Amino acid sequence: MSVIKKIPLLLLCALLCGAQRLPVVSAGSTSVVGGDAALPVPAELAKLVNGDRLKLTDGRTLREVKVVAVDADGLTLRTRDGNEVVAYALFPAAMQPALARLRPAKQNRTFVTGPGVVEYHESAPVDSAAPLTAPRIIYPGRVTFTGPDGKDKPLAGVIVLAVRPSDYASFNQARLAKHGAEIDGAQAKAVAAITAAQRDAALRPAALAARDDWLLTIYTSFDPLPKSVAMTDTDPTGVFSLVCDEPQVVLVARGTRPAGDGFAYYTWVAGAAGTGGKAELNEESLLRR
Repeated sequence: MSVIKKIPLLLLCALLCGAQRLPVVSAGSTSVVGGDAALPVPAELAKLVNGDRLKLTDGRTLREVKVVAVDADGLTLRTRDGNEVVAYALFPAAMQPALARLRPAKQNRTFVTGPGVVEYHESAPVDSAAPLTAPRIIYPGRVTFTGPDGKDKPLAGVIVLAVRPSDYASFNQARLAKHGAEIDGAQAKAVAAITAAQRDAALRPAALAARDDWLLTIYTSFDPLPKSVAMTDTDPTGVFSLVCDEPQVVLVARGTRPAGDGFAYYTWVAGAAGTGGKAELNEESLLRR
């Protein structure tokens, strides 16, 4: 990374020392299971989810929503803006009891055959006699953020995707063509606000707000998310375990957490290969652009 790219983050860290750390951006990974056969959509589930508007816990609002596929990790929704794969944790709290009851279960038998490689025999619904699948690759990891006390804390409910490198390259090129100037403008405003706050401590709240606007601009540039081969969300300890057939993937993760009167927004992107190493998505792996 060039020195110029690092300047906004170094300034932010200096500004927020003792108050609030800036998430330094980098790349990371998450857990997802792909390849499940789509199950029939229960009428009760369709009645619960289908509608004109659906507000997700990551701040997005989907419109003209219809459930088109169900699996153990999430629902595939047809929306006005295209298909979306949504993890169960992102649905509103009021829906969670019914979703927990309607969510299909699956039984997995896993045999480790080498570092990071497993023989993963999956039968989708509990009572199904689905055939055994080919060996798959596992990408384990954990997602954390740095709290005001400077300590890493787990972040639950983060949606994590495994994306083919070629698909991500195409998606990212289109994303930056559409949002690159907006992201660069938000970064420039953040740098200017931080520089001003270094001279006048009273301007620190404005610097924090400008930093948050920058990260939110990056977050929203991933709406809709890229096409994935596997998807999951992090558990209460921030842990995920992504399993798919691809020997090399790009890991894309997006999450939010309450912060003050609003939310803090995080986006991670990282290349990964099935080497068995645990991916750590943290302050150093947040996306900068």
